[in-house]
Amino acid sequence: MDKRIKYYLDAPLRFTYGKNFYPWEKLTARYFQIPTDKIKRPVRLALISDLHRTCYGKDQSELIAAVKHGRPDAILFPGDIMENGCPHSKTDLLLDALSRRYPCYYATGNHEFYAGKADTVKDHIASFGIIVLDGRYTEASLNGQRIRICGTDDPQTGKRQWQKQLLHAAEAVDGTAFTVLLAHQPSLLEIYSRFGFDLVVSGHAHGGQLRIPPFQRGMFAPGQGFFPEYAGGEYHQKDTTMIVGHGLAKNIFPRFGNPPEIVFIRLVPKK
Repeated sequence: MDKRIKYYLDAPLRFTYGKNFYPWEKLTARYFQIPTDKIKRPVRLALISDLHRTCYGKDQSELIAAVKHGRPDAILFPGDIMENGCPHSKTDLLLDALSRRYPCYYATGNHEFYAGKADTVKDHIASFGIIVLDGRYTEASLNGQRIRICGTDDPQTGKRQWQKQLLHAAEAVDGTAFTVLLAHQPSLLEIYSRFGFDLVVSGHAHGGQLRIPPFQRGMFAPGQGFFPEYAGGEYHQKDTTMIVGHGLAKNIFPRFGNPPEIVFIRLVPKK
């Protein structure tokens, strides 16, 4: 086994909450800027994580308008876009609208596997022309810049399969092209950083669910427990930057002091 991916897959934590407690649920946008010497012109990426079939406005009009306002060159979906056991119609409205306008890239989250239909979900998402990344990478030209985008399935795919996928995805790293990894679980940053990915985009933690002023650290995240280290925001390890979205779900988890968000990441030439 490659020593870079020594990994123990913890049993997933699953919870069921009521559906009527959503303070401060208004959609927000958050912006990050990452300097790099691997591009010559700025590249804008939109990060949409953990939608869980939530709908924003009629036919997803509010979320679509928010994406359009950010003027992204590509959209990244690092998992939990669907919700197990639920209709996909609201999600389909979003995927159809965005995939017609922007290059889109997707990797699975744990909920695609909870439903036992991850392969079916991946085929469905690919039907919109969205590139599904499950141990593969693709090279894109975004605003004339060479960007390699790769991803893995959520570790729910199985420990050995996940390790194999990560090794394949890491073939994108050549030291010259800027590399982006879509990986649902942020708690594995230490492993991702061993491969030299420039940027990792994740979700899963939902911003830590509850954020009570003045303590702005998330209170709880699945797989990380109380006061999670990687609840949402920007993190660094070695030469890797990780951006974790707070997610967009309002249907199955309560939020407090932690509004749903779409994330915009601007890659800029290093001066």
